[in-house]
Amino acid sequence: MYRLLFLNHSRYDAYIGESADLRRRFQGYRTPHASQSTNIKVNKALVEHLIVGGAVEVEIAVGCHAALSFAGRDHLPLPLDKKANRVLFERAAEASAASAHHRLLNWSEPFDL
Repeated sequence: MYRLLFLNHSRYDAYIGESADLRRRFQGYRTPHASQSTNIKVNKALVEHLIVGGAVEVEIAVGCHAALSFAGRDHLPLPLDKKANRVLFERAAEASAASAHHRLLNWSEPFDL
């Protein structure tokens, strides 16, 4: 899982994503193909932000496991080599960012929690 933070008052605060192969994913953002709408969208946001002197910070979640806990029960291990688990944490990170009133490039419309 990763987060791109657009610093210096960008129109987007962040982009949150997941990938089993970050090198390939980031290459797709750098040189998107015509059929890759998300890669095109992220590439455009990065270029526009950097051209006006903005900065982009990249945060990457490392480790091979995460845990989920409900109502104080034992932690449920969730291996991050499984796509479903990575997507679960991606969605949780998006919801957390939205509840903190960050704008996300992931969503075309603002989302109120």
